[in-house]
Amino acid sequence: MTPIIFYYGFMVSYSLSDFTRAFVSCTLGVEEVGLVMAIYGVFNATMGFGAGKASHMFGLPIVYIVTCSFDIGNYVVQLLFRPEVATRYWVFALAAMLGTSDGIWQTVISISEIVYFRDRLELAFAGVSFWQVLAMTVGFIMSGRVCLKIRLILLISNVVLGCFGYGITETKRRNTRNYLSEENEPILES
Repeated sequence: MTPIIFYYGFMVSYSLSDFTRAFVSCTLGVEEVGLVMAIYGVFNATMGFGAGKASHMFGLPIVYIVTCSFDIGNYVVQLLFRPEVATRYWVFALAAMLGTSDGIWQTVISISEIVYFRDRLELAFAGVSFWQVLAMTVGFIMSGRVCLKIRLILLISNVVLGCFGYGITETKRRNTRNYLSEENEPILES
C-alpha cells in the first residue's frame, strides 16, 4: 500500500503547487487561483462520497483500475496542454479532474486501510499519514526545481507503480483468505 499512498501525497503536492503555477496563474492569472481551487474542492468532496459508493458496488480493484487509468489520461492531457487565453476554460476542467482524483484516492486509501489492517487501524493510519506527508514534502521541494514535464512523468510512473503495488497486496490478501478458508473447512470423509 505504501506506493499508492506515496503517489497520493505526491499528487496532492502537485495539485497545490505546480498545477496552480503552471496552468492557473499562466492562463487565468493569480487572482483566479482561489476560484479554480474551489472547483477542485467541490469535485474532491463530491467524488469522495461517490468513491465510497462505487467501492461498495463494484469493489476496490475496479475503482483502483479506473482511477489509475483516469489519472494517467489526466496527466497525458496536461503534458499536451498549452496554456493560452483560448484554452482558459480547460484549466477549470483540469482542476475538476485533479479534484476528482484527490477525492477518490483519499476515500479508497482509507477503505483499503480498514480492509487490510482491521485489527491495527491506529498503526495503519499513522503509516498512511507518514508516507503521505513525506511524499507531499518531496513534491513541494521539487516544485519549481523540476520542470513540469518531468513532474508529470513522475506522477504517471508513481500511479502505475502504486496500482501495481495495490494489485500485489490484493492478490496476497485474497490468497491468504482462500488459504485460511480452506484450512477451516471440515474434511469430508467418505
